[in-house]
Amino acid sequence: MTTTEIRKSPPSFKELLWSYTTRHRQLLVSVIGFVVTEIIWFAFVGYEFRNIRTTAGFLGSAPLTRCTGSACTTVLKAPPPFIGPITDLLIYALPAIWALVFVAPSLARELESKSVRFSWTQAATRKQWLAVRIISGLFAALVIVVIEVLVVSRWISPHSYTAESWHWFLFTGVLAPAFALLLVAIAILSALLWKKPIAALLTTAILFGAVALAITATYPTLLSPKTIISGPGSPLSLPPGILIVSQSSVTKTGVKLSSTYTNQVLNTCSQLATGRPSGIQSNQTGVTEQIIAPSTFNPSKYASCLESHDLYTLLRYQQPYRFWELQWIYSAMTLGVTAVLVALSFMAVDRIEI
Repeated sequence: MTTTEIRKSPPSFKELLWSYTTRHRQLLVSVIGFVVTEIIWFAFVGYEFRNIRTTAGFLGSAPLTRCTGSACTTVLKAPPPFIGPITDLLIYALPAIWALVFVAPSLARELESKSVRFSWTQAATRKQWLAVRIISGLFAALVIVVIEVLVVSRWISPHSYTAESWHWFLFTGVLAPAFALLLVAIAILSALLWKKPIAALLTTAILFGAVALAITATYPTLLSPKTIISGPGSPLSLPPGILIVSQSSVTKTGVKLSSTYTNQVLNTCSQLATGRPSGIQSNQTGVTEQIIAPSTFNPSKYASCLESHDLYTLLRYQQPYRFWELQWIYSAMTLGVTAVLVALSFMAVDRIEI
């Protein structure tokens, strides 16, 4: 008869972490699935965006040259229309899916089913139990989002227009991993407080939207934008990669003008600068017809008209280098909140009654 050897010492933290990851194989499988999906999709998007550049400020078409022998023609190329929406969805959704679908429900389910009683009575303390789940969740989220940022910067950004980094401010650069870690911390604390998968998931989703909205609404003006007033009717010469914060009509001294007045002046000046009717004549039936001169636009006359009405354009924008300044500022704030939530989770786990 053989006897089973009983451990004389509790398992180490590394052993607990390894045991948790091997027993919950769906965690590893889901991470691999996320990574493979984003690599395949973003590489495909980069392939479709090749040789496509900005035309008049819009993404999607660019002049190309197709030659047959010595005869060359200009053609337009556009990526499939479904690429943009799906790419935006993946970039916005990937940081949240891990926290919403895996971290919050799995942790809350353990508490709801009271299976944690077995873990807490098998030489593993509550803090060890929580630390294993926090590290697994944070590390998996970090892997998913870092690979996403690297793949997007490698396959999409080189082929995309200059404002793309601002367009995806929350989910690019150093802020994307920091924001993903915050979501996992929110999911863990929500699961500990509610102990119900649905409640934890809804709380995490609502806070995800609230934080994302707060960052998106505040980053354009967190640092004072640069202000410039254009000459009447003259285009502005701005550096590439800027973020336009606001645009308004003002007088030469900077006094803001109403939209009604602005529209009236623009319509009046446009009519003055464009070809006007040159007279009338009668046809054979005696009906008079208006003769309109060919439509020609006179830029100098248009500018003079705007100047006479004291109409200028005030533009507020962020310089391109401000992108990384704001990235680091929001990342520091986000990581600080993440640390606080993790600390609160360790305090809460000791007070949970199962």
